Amino acid sequence: MTDSTQEKPKPILQALQYHQHICEWLEVNEPKVWHWFSDLDTLEKSIENTRNSLLKETYRLTPESHSNVYELCQLAMQRLGIDAPVTIYQANDGAMNAALYYIPGEIHIVLFGALIDKLEKLELLALLGHELAHFLLWSMDEGRYLIAHQVLEDSVAQAPHNNALYETARLFSLHTEIFADRGAVVATQDYRYSIAVLVKVMTGLSSVAPDAFLSQAKELDEKGNISDAKSHPESYLRALFVDKWQSIQTIEMPTDSAVKLTNEGQAIATNAEQLDAWILSKLKGKLSIHSLDLLDQQQLSRDTSGFFRYFLNETEFETEEVKNQLSMYFSDWDVHQDVLNIDTLKERDFDDSILDYFIALIFDLAFADREQSDEILTKGADVAAKLDVLDMYKNKLKSVLKIPKRKADKLCSLAINLQIDAKHKAAQ
Repeated sequence: MTDSTQEKPKPILQALQYHQHICEWLEVNEPKVWHWFSDLDTLEKSIENTRNSLLKETYRLTPESHSNVYELCQLAMQRLGIDAPVTIYQANDGAMNAALYYIPGEIHIVLFGALIDKLEKLELLALLGHELAHFLLWSMDEGRYLIAHQVLEDSVAQAPHNNALYETARLFSLHTEIFADRGAVVATQDYRYSIAVLVKVMTGLSSVAPDAFLSQAKELDEKGNISDAKSHPESYLRALFVDKWQSIQTIEMPTDSAVKLTNEGQAIATNAEQLDAWILSKLKGKLSIHSLDLLDQQQLSRDTSGFFRYFLNETEFETEEVKNQLSMYFSDWDVHQDVLNIDTLKERDFDDSILDYFIALIFDLAFADREQSDEILTKGADVAAKLDVLDMYKNKLKSVLKIPKRKADKLCSLAINLQIDAKHKAAQ
């Protein structure tokens, strides 16, 4: 008799940090939508549509007619720790690709183009591992990553001009493909076959050199490029990601001989977290007002509140007029909450649009109470100097507020003098 209280074994693969953070955000901030997509009736309708689509649009392969494909699929499932019935299909589309059609507890993989003929045995194993990893992710943690995916896709369809929703859905999809690429590595126990599949699907070639493409990817990475892909990261990035991931892993495979995918000999959790952070930076680049996701929006809101508190700290600027302006940003404004550390803000990797935003906040305060505009703008120059953007601030005074050059120079000079005085006092 088995112990029903015994914990399930930990999956070979773990969801990336971005997956986890978005699920947490959606559960807290959109509980009704989350619940609706968790509903069994909603899932049943989706399953029925999936079955009909498979019957209409594909040719079903059998274990008897394509035993080699099914045997490779079983091997990949064993290595990924998956146990479920499998059906494999061939689509009528000529472009090489593959897709998982998700049904809980069942695996349905559709092959497109001449994959069976073009891919070598271990390359096909890698491709099947990739698709099986999609099944693994959607099945993990009671389906929460699938729910998040569905919520985001539906939200973007309902509000196509919401940039934050679009960016979140984009990044979530890209991370999902990165997770699936790791499944290809686990299935083959060699990241090079995963890269080979990427190149063959991209080029249509019958023979490729994975190491040569990885070298090409590293050369491109040195130029500082970031992804602008919508659903799948660029192939060169995917090659870099699996290369870096396998280099920090020690994975005990559920096979006769455990295989270690590592250069270091031991998987370190902090390395995995650093890798996830690096991957996110390659997928989105510097923080920009124009490409905030839901998490960025939340963080920028906290930073905005903290920036106001920092700016108003130990001043007499908080008049009724200024409070009214602050209430337009925060209905529950409380000056006694946390103050933003200006050095922390300087360490953030953002572009000029974020600096423009913080300068605009200062201008809003300055013109909320015109009786103290000059004093607030002088304090703004002081803050801009601490952020190393005093020249940008001075230019904004002239171009946005139309302040004459002489006055703009004077306001900035006053700020510099204030900093000099502060340093003298600190030294005494």
